[in-house]
Amino acid sequence: MRTTFKVLSGLFFIAAAACFAAGTWSWRNAIEENKDPLTIGSTRFDFKAVKGDKLKFEVALKNSGKKPIEIVGSTSFCNPDGCIKNPPDRLTISPRSMINFPIELEVKSPGDHEFPMTIFTDCPKHFKIPVTIRGYVRDVKEKEKLAASDDRS
Repeated sequence: MRTTFKVLSGLFFIAAAACFAAGTWSWRNAIEENKDPLTIGSTRFDFKAVKGDKLKFEVALKNSGKKPIEIVGSTSFCNPDGCIKNPPDRLTISPRSMINFPIELEVKSPGDHEFPMTIFTDCPKHFKIPVTIRGYVRDVKEKEKLAASDDRS
């Protein structure tokens, strides 16, 4: 009777340990799958420029996941106030690495301006990354006046 009890209690202990281990393993996988693999740096930039200036900005993107993340595109546009240019090719962020996504802005008219754009990825949690670039653009004549007043001093 005691031997049967020991065998049954041993089997129960092994079965319970196996169930616990399986539950813990699947719980860890669920946590890992829901972990956000993409860390995004600053997406808001302020500037002061002169009409005709070409400005460069970078958005830091870090992949802390186990799979590569593709940057599949971004919005670029031109309007009377300025032009935003982005890399034409798709970019890949390798696992456990970081890239700086380059953005070029050419300002064309004086005044306060805001240039919104979007970076598109294949990351489910961040398939659209909004970026805002805003600032004040002076006319070339204003720059010349400031330079002339500095020369008089």
